[in-house]
Amino acid sequence: MSVLDRIGGAPALSTAAGRFYRRVLDDPELTSYFVGIDMPRLKRHQAHLLTSVLGGPVEYTGREPAGAHKGRGITEARYARVADHPGAMLHGPQVPDEVMDTVSTTVAGVREQIVAPTTGAGAR
Repeated sequence: MSVLDRIGGAPALSTAAGRFYRRVLDDPELTSYFVGIDMPRLKRHQAHLLTSVLGGPVEYTGREPAGAHKGRGITEARYARVADHPGAMLHGPQVPDEVMDTVSTTVAGVREQIVAPTTGAGAR
């Protein structure tokens, strides 16, 4: 049985993506990044990305992180806040450590593509 199957397959990841965005949208420091965003589409996109990252049958066909986040002004601090949420959305007794490790590695691996370059003294 695959890791993806052990955690409930694609339906479980769709649920996890919904939990992720509820947490993010409830965070007053993050919600402004999602004004005007088609959230059902974004949730489907996130579920497909997670499914692909975890070796599922869905091949990720979305934009690369750099293009999708360009011009959004995402700071290191805000990225760190968002990066805490995937672990919370997937954490549970049915989620093996290897899944958590894969998601954490993926989140860390795209940081440089998402965080806006800083310029000048005092930039975060």
